Amino acid sequence: MAGRGKLSFNTEQLGFGRGEALPPPNLQPPPAYPSLGLFPSPLLKSPENVYMGARLGDQRKIFQASPFYVLADSPKPDIERYSDKFQTPKAEQFKYDASYLPAELRPMSRKRKRVKKRLGCQASVTGAQKVDIQHKLKALEESEAKSESGEEEEEDQGEQDQLDEEVEDEEELEEETDYVSAYFDNGEGYLDDDEDKVDDGPVY
Repeated sequence: MAGRGKLSFNTEQLGFGRGEALPPPNLQPPPAYPSLGLFPSPLLKSPENVYMGARLGDQRKIFQASPFYVLADSPKPDIERYSDKFQTPKAEQFKYDASYLPAELRPMSRKRKRVKKRLGCQASVTGAQKVDIQHKLKALEESEAKSESGEEEEEDQGEQDQLDEEVEDEEELEEETDYVSAYFDNGEGYLDDDEDKVDDGPVY
């Protein structure tokens, strides 16, 4: 039963016998690109191959110029400048053919519905309706005249009430100022007269 705690590995398994010197270690790195055993067949310079190569280069340029060509983000500098915002080139808008898209994804422009004006639908006014309209206008004028006279009376009463209130307010103000002028003391002569009477106690 090999491999259970016993050393079953020998140098003889690697092709070295006892007493033989081991090969020196290889300190050089391996070649970066090992030599190819099979080389690709050379390109034949036929007109078809030259045309295909030119088209391939053009297609690559078109892909790189399209707005869908995403470049890797360059590392941002530590200090951002205000002018850097204006130096970044903006990608061009992509023009696509809507016929290749399904109907659900195609852009649709909403059409405004035009309102058709109805011509000649106005009913003609008869003579009886004209008389009725004139009667209504007269009634409205009379009601407006009555309301204006009532409003004038109310305005006169309101002005009289305001004058009475102003007179009462003035009387109240006069009474308040009389009280203040009679009993107000600003404290300028505090303890001037009573400096000699210290033994009488505190004055409040």
